[in-house]
Amino acid sequence: MNSLVIEAVTAEQRVSAALCVFDPDLICAVVSVLHEEVFMMTVDDMDPVIFKMGAEQAHAIVYGRILRPFVAVEFALGGPRLLRPDGTFAEAPDRPARYATQVAALLAAEKASNRRTNSAVVARNQPYLPIA
Repeated sequence: MNSLVIEAVTAEQRVSAALCVFDPDLICAVVSVLHEEVFMMTVDDMDPVIFKMGAEQAHAIVYGRILRPFVAVEFALGGPRLLRPDGTFAEAPDRPARYATQVAALLAAEKASNRRTNSAVVARNQPYLPIA
């Protein structure tokens, strides 16, 4: 008797093969964006063509975040808050707004609708992926 062996292929392996990417941190970030932002669903049984298109879009999102390493931080008596993409400050946003330069981060922070009075705003380098 022949036994049929089915090998499970993980989303990480599919992303690596689809994008020819081998850095585990980058693959993990792409899979996370793929699940949480591009498809907002499981990708286990997804058509290979659709999966590759989604993986390319997720990779572009991650790459854009890597190229924008600066975030705006507001310091006041209530503790530090980060600027979100919607232009408001929050205690610990999942995805803070990211900027290519410190100046761009500071300019966006100055326009925040919920900036506290007597607060100090700084731009800090916060890489999207861990630096190896």
